[in-house]
Amino acid sequence: MFFRKFLLMMGLFSLITSAQIKAETPAKIEIEQLYYENLKVHSCHCYLPFLKGLKKHPLYLLKLAHFPQKGKMTLFVNRPLLEKKEKVYDFMIEQAPNQTIFISSAAFLPGEKVEIMIEKEGQLLHEIVSFVPSPICIKEEDGTTLLTAETVFTTPNMDGFCIYLPNILEKEDIVMKSISGEEVIKSTINYSSQNGICLSPNVIGKSGGVCRVSFKRKNGQIIKVKIPWGSELHKYADPKYLFYPG
Repeated sequence: MFFRKFLLMMGLFSLITSAQIKAETPAKIEIEQLYYENLKVHSCHCYLPFLKGLKKHPLYLLKLAHFPQKGKMTLFVNRPLLEKKEKVYDFMIEQAPNQTIFISSAAFLPGEKVEIMIEKEGQLLHEIVSFVPSPICIKEEDGTTLLTAETVFTTPNMDGFCIYLPNILEKEDIVMKSISGEEVIKSTINYSSQNGICLSPNVIGKSGGVCRVSFKRKNGQIIKVKIPWGSELHKYADPKYLFYPG
C-alpha cells in the first residue's frame, strides 16, 4: 500500500515538474533562409500569392517555438541602421505553441542588420533576434564563407561598412585595394578578426556608386566584392532591385 502511494506521489510530482518546465521554457525564434520554390514543402500555400511578386528575393522562415500565449500578436522589424521600427503584420496563435511565418528580404538594404520583435499588447515575448536579410557575402563553390560585410551606418554624406574575412589568419598581412569612382586606394593591412576592416567608399562630388574591393593574400588568393554606397545603396529599398555582391 505504501509503495503504491509512493509511486502515485512520484508520478504526480513528475507531472507538476514537467508542467513547470514546459511553462518556464522561454519563447524563441529560429530563422531559416529559403527560396520561393521551397515554400510548398512547408505547406503554407496561403503565403504564396503575397510572396509571388517577391519570389526573386530570398525569404526567411521564422520558427516561433514555445510561445505559450494565445491570441493576436504583432511582428515588428526594428531597423537600427535607419533608426526606425516597422510593423510588418498581425497574426494569431490559437492553439499550437509553435508557429511559422515568413518575411522577404526585399526592401532591406545590403548588409543591414535588423531585429525581429514579436509583441502582444506592447509586451515583447522573446529575446530579440538579429540577422541580416540581404547579406553582403562572398562564398566558395563549396559554401565556405570568404567574406561578409555589414553596413554599420548611413548618412546623406557618408556610409560605413565593416568587412570580415573568416578564413584569413589572425594578424596576417593582406593587400587591400578599393576602387570607388576615380578614387583608388591600396594599402597593406594586418588583419584582426575582432575589429574587421572599416570602409567608407563615398567620393566627394558623387551621390552614389559601387566600390570594388579586393584582398590579396601572400598565398596568392584574391577575394573580391562589390559594395554599393550612397544612392546606389539606397536604391535597394525598392523591391524591384535584387542585390548581388559578386
